Amino acid sequence: LRDYNRDYFTYDGKDGEDDGKDCKIFRSSKEFGIAKCHGEYNVMIGFANDGVGCCKSTYKTSSCYFTTPTSTPRCPDNNGVMTGIKRTDGHREKIGCCKIEAELVNCYEVKDTTRCQIGQVLVGFDGTNTISCCNARPLEKEKHNKCLTKNADYPSGGMSKILDTVSVSRCHGYCADTEGCAAFVFYPVESTCILKDSTYGALSRTSDLAVKGAVAGLMDCDGGFSNGIKESCLEKGVVYSGGHLAVLKVSSLKQCVDACADTPRCSRVTAFPNKDKCLLKSTDSYKSSTNTRTSSSVSVCMECVGKEQGDKCHEANTDYPEGTMKEVEDVKCAADCLAVCHKTKDCVRVVYFGKARKCLVKDNSHKPKTNLTYMAMAGAISIAVDCPEKQHKDHGHKDKKEKKKKDSEEYDDCVEKADYPGGTIEKANDLSCVADCVGACQGKESC
Repeated sequence: LRDYNRDYFTYDGKDGEDDGKDCKIFRSSKEFGIAKCHGEYNVMIGFANDGVGCCKSTYKTSSCYFTTPTSTPRCPDNNGVMTGIKRTDGHREKIGCCKIEAELVNCYEVKDTTRCQIGQVLVGFDGTNTISCCNARPLEKEKHNKCLTKNADYPSGGMSKILDTVSVSRCHGYCADTEGCAAFVFYPVESTCILKDSTYGALSRTSDLAVKGAVAGLMDCDGGFSNGIKESCLEKGVVYSGGHLAVLKVSSLKQCVDACADTPRCSRVTAFPNKDKCLLKSTDSYKSSTNTRTSSSVSVCMECVGKEQGDKCHEANTDYPEGTMKEVEDVKCAADCLAVCHKTKDCVRVVYFGKARKCLVKDNSHKPKTNLTYMAMAGAISIAVDCPEKQHKDHGHKDKKEKKKKDSEEYDDCVEKADYPGGTIEKANDLSCVADCVGACQGKESC
């Protein structure tokens, strides 16, 4: 570790980082073979045979322990970081781990090195040649839902009463689909939703419903359905068609997002709070051209919430230096970044930097891929324009005949040249493809 002291523990102050005074080397004790961080120098960024490199952190660590390394180079706890190493007869037999009061993001494994990058924390070691490093960021505090009030009621402005309502989010959805509805009251004792117009009046905590546990809400909230998801990631009133993977019943948007994170190829979700319905979508999805019944829908891109996936098309923690044709700012999703490439002549791939919502459009003059640039280590994703071979390259409606053909291929349970006579509940006009028709049906509870 002494060999790296100069370039590792001195810093030029770039990006607001402090200089080398914020990092120290702690030597191994000869008696016990233990090298560990101390005091305010509480997180490791590297180690060597005779010590560990530790830096100051703004995050507290607690519940420290030693454990045996495994083939998975991580501390057992999801939010565990390395703080020490114990050796016997020259062999590293134990790693010291502590829980850290921070969220660990953009983690990656690297072989044949014993140090992470400046500003990162060491979170695991397999005992041989592989370590894991992460960035740390503050934990998001649970936000109080200001638009919902428990044990409360809006006594005035009653419009209608809906029976057999199963949740607050469903009650909010009924309000969203009812013209003139400004507030709602959910009465769980009788599974009843009471819709209110703009004359709903002052909030009451003494009415009969309030005393019996009613929940009062305002139309501009979503009944707590989106709790746990950053506001900046919510695309309200947006439905994505095409790229259909699955339909799920959920009680919150977070459940929908978590299900997408566990589903191969899933890159975004569209949810309907009033239906407790979740649609999982791949990168082949695109914003629907129809606004039919989308007032109570909400969509989320996985990159925005930090749950992007890596697959044969999405190369996680990867960059292709140089060859940048243009940079596009404020791009929420890797799929949207790829759509820019489809519309750009000579584009062969994109590098999407979700942390900064930046899309880099590349031509074939780019350098070979690497995992060692800042963007790669900070979680950039690379996608080739021709992967997978079957893409909705128009992401719009330039060639409707071709789009309809691809759309119909996507739904295995569709029957061509067939009809279901009778039972029509609504006719939606100005739809350009099968996916839009499916989306309209998915937005209607009885369809």
